[in-house]
Amino acid sequence: YSDYENNYFEYESPDVNIDVSGIPKLNLEYSLSRESVQDGELLTVIGKVSNIGNGLAKNITLEHVYNKGELVDGDLKKEIENLKNGEYQIYKFTIRVPISSTAYDFSVDVTYSYYDILGNEYPGEQRFIQKIDADKPKIEMARTVEKMIIKQNKYYVDSGYSFIISILATNTGTADAVDTILEEKLPEGFELINGTNRWEGDLKIGESKTITYTAIGNVGGVYSLTPRAIYKDKWGVSYSTDGKIITFTLRGLTITKSLSKNKISEGDVVEVNISIKNYGDSETRDIFIEDSIPEGFELVEGETTMQKDILGGNETMSLKYKIKAISVGEYVLEKAKVRWKNSYGESRQLESKEYTISVQKAAPPVTTGPPTTTPPKTPIYEKYISKILLILVAVLLLIIAIIGIRTYSKRRFKIEEEEEFFEGLEVPEEEIFPEEKPPEEKTPEEMFSEIALPEFEEEEKKEEEYRNAPDSIKKILEWQEKEEKRKKKEGKKKEEERWFDVDYDITEDMTPKEVLKGKKKKKEE
Repeated sequence: YSDYENNYFEYESPDVNIDVSGIPKLNLEYSLSRESVQDGELLTVIGKVSNIGNGLAKNITLEHVYNKGELVDGDLKKEIENLKNGEYQIYKFTIRVPISSTAYDFSVDVTYSYYDILGNEYPGEQRFIQKIDADKPKIEMARTVEKMIIKQNKYYVDSGYSFIISILATNTGTADAVDTILEEKLPEGFELINGTNRWEGDLKIGESKTITYTAIGNVGGVYSLTPRAIYKDKWGVSYSTDGKIITFTLRGLTITKSLSKNKISEGDVVEVNISIKNYGDSETRDIFIEDSIPEGFELVEGETTMQKDILGGNETMSLKYKIKAISVGEYVLEKAKVRWKNSYGESRQLESKEYTISVQKAAPPVTTGPPTTTPPKTPIYEKYISKILLILVAVLLLIIAIIGIRTYSKRRFKIEEEEEFFEGLEVPEEEIFPEEKPPEEKTPEEMFSEIALPEFEEEEKKEEEYRNAPDSIKKILEWQEKEEKRKKKEGKKKEEERWFDVDYDITEDMTPKEVLKGKKKKKEE
């Protein structure tokens, strides 16, 4: 450019670098496929690496580490030369994992790096985790019923009429069901007349199996049917599944024969009871019960047949009779029979079970004496109490004996001291008293006349009024006897006082020895 003076100038700007390559960015995606094998399971890891940036990614390296199993196919390291914007590559490797009947987590750790066109490095890490659910078989069942009467959601079938059952079993699990047994057992008294109610085999994932059978029953009652499937998985773990239960009533009679006892002696009497019940909501007609008596027995009460015109729904009836054993042995009581007509007028018949009864020889009569009374059993605590009382009595007797011995010893010692004391005393000469002549015996009237006491003055008056009364004489005799005893007692006392009246000083606190010693001293003086 130039200025006003036409001077020319030239200017050149510096170089400018413009980045037209952009920045690369990788995205990693992983998925897993599973395949069962005989000794385990194959897990195939499928990886996808994409360049979602706006630049070229060069020298891409990916390294993988897994947590379980062993590599059987593919490489854990993946190298890619370059990836343009929007491009991707897929790679995979396969790992065998051992058998497991429980769920676990399978993980893959990825370490990667790549460069742009300018040589800048972009490192990174990523973890892929997949939960491995243990594959398990699962069998579900459904049922269809034909030729059954349905009333208010209740199933009925008449005695002697057949019905058809179909069971559909489907494996809805994630593993095959092996060694499968599918069965619906019939109740006692029913007969399978067509088809099968049991199947054995394997059910793969999603497979189904149907069994169909026809059955018939004759004994009235309430019954139930339950389908059951037993199977295993590929690891040998056993499973079982029960289907929906169906309950139905077989409309008809049932018969039961029973005995009061099965083992008896010759001459015993047994009661036989035959019970009939009509199951269902329909009545039966012309019911006839019949039974028989075996050899070795005789009928002693009741009858062996019975008839009834109508038996309503769920009603009962019974036949009872008594038989007596007349011989020894084993006997079979034949089956009792019942015949009737159902609500359609069709004849039906049932039989009960047989019974075996044992008859033993009667034991000879035993002569028994008067009943012996068994003493009541003494409780344990009473036994202990009696022992304790005996011990206490023994201790008490021992104490009394000790006290007695000690008392006897003291008394003996005292007696010996007293004997020593009395040996030292001079016995005074006995005074001779003139013998008293016994009073002459007098009659009660003479004695009464001599007595003039104030207390008997009143009696004298009474004697004069009641001369025949003996009470006054009796009192006089009693008084006289008392006076004689009193005089004898006073005489004895005076004699004792005279004997022991010795002239020396004796104090209360002196022992017998001291008394004796004092007496001797007094004597010497």
